[in-house]
Amino acid sequence: DEGYGPVHPKDGGYGLLTKGHPDYIYTDEGERKVQLDDKDIGKLNEYYRDKTVRNSEISYNRIINSKHASPSAPKWEDLTPRQRTIMVDITHNAGPYFIEDSTTVLKNNIATGRWDNVAHELEYGEWAEKDKPRHRKRAAYLNEEDYE
Repeated sequence: DEGYGPVHPKDGGYGLLTKGHPDYIYTDEGERKVQLDDKDIGKLNEYYRDKTVRNSEISYNRIINSKHASPSAPKWEDLTPRQRTIMVDITHNAGPYFIEDSTTVLKNNIATGRWDNVAHELEYGEWAEKDKPRHRKRAAYLNEEDYE
């Protein structure tokens, strides 16, 4: 396994190059030392996509295992693609703890598996003006789903 691209050997596996590592892709003067090819870019995209989805799944699992959760709330793998997309979009753009820490109504609806109410809260909830257009788009995307 080559890991995700540009990498260096690390503890028997591979690790992404980070600032401070001697093989980091930029010199101290800010010039690029490493050129990324399409394969490397593909690996980086895959790495960050997988990481983002994994963080969303972890966030979702914390929510459905919270004290207000319903035992009937679906597991991550049982969510529809649209529901997973909304979780990924929110946690990626607002952070992995945003739903748990900032949005009681949204969190409780997710925890109880009431995705129709999630869509309603996204569309009509009390959000900052700058966030309303994005939340309305999320609601419209969820509302295209048939919950019956």
